Amino acid sequence: MWWRLPTELVDQILQHVSFDDYVSLTQTNAEARRLLDTESQFLTVFRANFHEDIEAYEWDIGLSVSKATLWIAVRKLRRFLDSINSIYPQTVGEPTDMGFDKHLETALSTFASQPEYFVPLIMEIRIATGHMRQNLAQALTGSISRISWLRKLLQLQNFLHAARFFLQKDPGDTVFVEKCYFELSRCYIDFASLARHRLKVLKQLRNEVRSLLPIPLGMLKFPSQNAYHVFLGGLLKTILIGLNSTAYSSNVGANILRVYKGLGLEAQELYAAIAAKIFQEEVFSKFTFEINGVVRKEVRVAVTPVWLVFDSTYVLINLTNITFKFMEKEAIRRIPHSDVEQTFRPVTTRAVLQRAFDADESEEGIPRDITRQDWSNMYYNTSIFKLRFLRTVLMNISESKTLSTSDFRPLYHKSDFLLYFYSTMVMLGNTRTEITFFRHHASHLIQPDFHTKTFAFGDLILNHSSDYFGVVLGAHSARTEDENFLVTLPFDNIEKSVAQVSSLKHLHIAEFGDTFSEFIEWLLSTDGMTYAGMLFFPTLSIAHGRLSLVSEPSLD
Repeated sequence: MWWRLPTELVDQILQHVSFDDYVSLTQTNAEARRLLDTESQFLTVFRANFHEDIEAYEWDIGLSVSKATLWIAVRKLRRFLDSINSIYPQTVGEPTDMGFDKHLETALSTFASQPEYFVPLIMEIRIATGHMRQNLAQALTGSISRISWLRKLLQLQNFLHAARFFLQKDPGDTVFVEKCYFELSRCYIDFASLARHRLKVLKQLRNEVRSLLPIPLGMLKFPSQNAYHVFLGGLLKTILIGLNSTAYSSNVGANILRVYKGLGLEAQELYAAIAAKIFQEEVFSKFTFEINGVVRKEVRVAVTPVWLVFDSTYVLINLTNITFKFMEKEAIRRIPHSDVEQTFRPVTTRAVLQRAFDADESEEGIPRDITRQDWSNMYYNTSIFKLRFLRTVLMNISESKTLSTSDFRPLYHKSDFLLYFYSTMVMLGNTRTEITFFRHHASHLIQPDFHTKTFAFGDLILNHSSDYFGVVLGAHSARTEDENFLVTLPFDNIEKSVAQVSSLKHLHIAEFGDTFSEFIEWLLSTDGMTYAGMLFFPTLSIAHGRLSLVSEPSLD
């Protein structure tokens, strides 16, 4: 058998073996167990399967990972996922269903908040996504409960990673601005789909900058300040071109991963933060500079709201045409008093948190006709209200190192917010938040017995102007015979809305043609539909070309 081959060939084969297959092989074949069940062979399989995700997510796995500990975590997660369908009430919305609340407590206190479940979540999402794609390719009705729970648990894991970062980080730190924005990007629902772009682009930018630098490392000499500025400008231009910086926005967005993807619509400060990171790591930490006879060592790199700063050298960047204005601090003769702070005070961890999510990205991000899109690259909108709630949690953690249940009770009035708040409390060692009212908290949204001549509970709908997707939750009032208005849950939020019946139509496969599978995969990844699939609708039904969400668990 292949495990009898020389070690180097076995290692090459193991790089193509899944963790499940590796465990099965070492459990069922005595010879394979003797030859393959070693720490070295396990790490070969582990790195091949998960290294790229761990690196892209900047997740610290630590030294404790082993086949045994990972397999225990995977099995525990799978037992939980296998039991999900049993906790969807047949009459959705029963506020007395304590089984659901206990299930949710287990999920939040274990899989959402314990870092050792990061890799099992990644592993199970891959499997669930593959299964979902098979169903969609054949236009088959299938379960969405598993993938909805997995996505939410991974979102919570990522948010808590950011919470731990800001809990430990000095609010006055000025060095890790790019890292602060990266941690904040975990609050966006498209973090998982964009994280690898950051890793890829950073590697490209580092390689391009290194190609412009001399070897070996040492001292770089410049005859004048102007020559030094030209050198810095060449490196800076290389970085900004690589980031497609001309697509920036003056006041929209704080998702640094969209900058790495080249999508634009993000504020100029994010581009400066990335440039500062590259300069710090690849230039100023490796070279000493002599400028007109004056030596500069350990040059401090910082970002202000206006400038990119290299010690006493201030760079004003025009992203529209990628041009720069260099000034030495002593040459800045006069500025208005009101501009002093913006000019000279470096951006800190506290400042990043305070300004994050001030702009509403949604109006810029959502096209008018969302039926005609490249769904493989479609924008994911994260509710600005959710982002600001998460910012409030992170700011409290950063400043006071704790959270107050009484102070936050008016803020987590939405059930999705409670998931994030409760998970954070678990991370901080406090689980006294009232999770037991969650089912009632969530179920006020829905009327599972609702149906009219035109629409029923769970129908996926599209408005006639094609700028809104949603799912029908019930009637606008207790008078279900009033068919003029419906309560719906939009795809990009977790707050119910009211829509006029005459403005809506059913969602059909025919709307999307060959892009149907990509559309559904995108739709089910949005905030609203993940929330719906996790709590209310375990099944996506495809019948007679029409799409709906169903409160009965699927048998697939």
